[in-house]
Amino acid sequence: MTTRITRRSFLQTALTLSAAAPLLGAMRPGHAQPTTLNLAAAEKFSFDLLVERARKMAQRKFEPLPRPMPDVVLSLTYDEWGKIRFDTRYALYADGPGMYPVTFFHLGKFFQTGIRIHVLKDGQSRQILYSNTYFDMPKDSPARKLPDQVGFAGFRLQEARTRPDWRTQDWMAFLGASYFRAIGALNQYGLSARGILIDSAEPTAEEFPDFTDFFIEEGRSEADPVLVYALLDGPSISGAYRFAIRRMEGVVQDVEAALFLRKDIKRLGFAPLTSMFWFGEAEKRRFEDWRPEVHDSDGLAIWTGTGERIWQYQAFHHDLWDYDLPSQPMLVTVRRGGTWMARASWDWLMPFASRIIFIPRTKSFSAGTWARTLFPIRRAAFPISREVPVVPVR
Repeated sequence: MTTRITRRSFLQTALTLSAAAPLLGAMRPGHAQPTTLNLAAAEKFSFDLLVERARKMAQRKFEPLPRPMPDVVLSLTYDEWGKIRFDTRYALYADGPGMYPVTFFHLGKFFQTGIRIHVLKDGQSRQILYSNTYFDMPKDSPARKLPDQVGFAGFRLQEARTRPDWRTQDWMAFLGASYFRAIGALNQYGLSARGILIDSAEPTAEEFPDFTDFFIEEGRSEADPVLVYALLDGPSISGAYRFAIRRMEGVVQDVEAALFLRKDIKRLGFAPLTSMFWFGEAEKRRFEDWRPEVHDSDGLAIWTGTGERIWQYQAFHHDLWDYDLPSQPMLVTVRRGGTWMARASWDWLMPFASRIIFIPRTKSFSAGTWARTLFPIRRAAFPISREVPVVPVR
C-alpha cells in the first residue's frame, strides 16, 4: 500500500503536529509500574567515529531505513496520531542527571520511518528501544499492533526539570526527515530548519535525507548545552552533525557538520530554513477565519557577518498567485542604513511597512496605511514615476 505525500502536505502536517499535538499526557491512572527506558548494549562513541561512519556510508549504495508495518503506520492519521501521548514518567532525564528531560514522538502516517535514538554517557552510547508502554494510547489504537524496537519518529527537549511545568512545555524538537525547530524569545515555535537542502525548485523531485540516528548527551545545568549528534543519510549524501544547544532567552544552536556526497548534486543548500505562511494581518480581508493571522513567521531577520542587518518580510501566501496574481511571491527587503526597495509585477506596486502591507486592487497606485519599520530606513525609491515617503524609526 502506498500513499503519495507531497512536500507541502508533509511540511504543513509536520509543523502542525510537532507544535500542537498533545503528546505530553498526564500520569496514567492505575497501579504503579516500572518507568525506566529499555536500553541496548553499550557501544563506543565519539564525533570522529560518527564522521568516519558517514564517510564509509557514502562509499556504499544507499539503503533506506525500513518502514515497519506500513499498513498500520499509515492508519495512524492526524487524528489517530494525536491520541497517542508520551508518558512523561518515561522521559529521559526525568529524574536527572540531565537538566532537560527528553520525550519522544511516535510513528505515524506522516512520519513512517523509525529512527534510532541513543543516550550518551562517558563516551558510550546505548540505543533507546521503542516500546508502546512509553505511550498512552486508546485501547483500539492501531499503534498497539506495532512490535517493540520499531524506533521513534523524533524527540523533543522539555524545559528544565526544576520547573513545575516541564512536562507540558518543550523548547526544541527534531521530527521528520532532517527537520528541527526551536522556540524564540516569546516561547513560540516559528520556522523550521533542516540539515541539508537537495534539488529544491528543480524540475526533478526534491530529495529529503533523514536523520537516521541521534545521540543525546545531557547538560548537567541550565547553563550547559545539550549535545545532540546526528547521522544523516539519503540517496545523494551522508553526513555527521553535532548540535550544541543552549536554552537562553530563546535558543542558541552551534552546528558542526561533515558531509559526503554519493553523487553530483545540482542544487545544494546549507542551513536551509522553511516557514509556512497562510495569511497575515494585512490579508485578513481575503479569508473568513476567526484567527487574525496564520503563519509560522512574519519574515526573516538576518544579522550578517559584516554587521549588516536585513529584514525580509513575507508578503503573501504563495498559493495566491495560482488564481489571483500574475507572478510568484516575492520577499520585500529592507536594508539597515540602505534604500528601501520593492519589486513589482505588472506596473503596480506592492509596498509594505513592517507588519502592514498595502496591495493595490487595481493597476493604479494609491496611498496606504504606513506602520513603523523594523529597521531605520531612508526615503523609499521605487522603479516608478513617483516616490512614496516612509517615516523612519526614531
